[in-house]
Amino acid sequence: MNKQMKAPWATDTSPRLLGSAVLCTDGWAGRIESPCRVIKETKTKYLIESDQQIFLPTKTLKPGQRTLVPKRAIRFTPNDRDET
Repeated sequence: MNKQMKAPWATDTSPRLLGSAVLCTDGWAGRIESPCRVIKETKTKYLIESDQQIFLPTKTLKPGQRTLVPKRAIRFTPNDRDET
């Protein structure tokens, strides 16, 4: 039997946010900064939730969808990340 397992972050709805940020993507017309919320952090990536429609190189995120992005693509907005 093939039972598909879900990633633990796919259904997590807890309010543990790292803060609001912008997702920076580079295109032929320049840099695009899209607002998003950082939900979780892994060793090399952030799990983000989109606030608006975001066009990524491999897919399009609709508002409320989550995906993993490289840490270098995220820029935190001032005074949102808790420095502890």
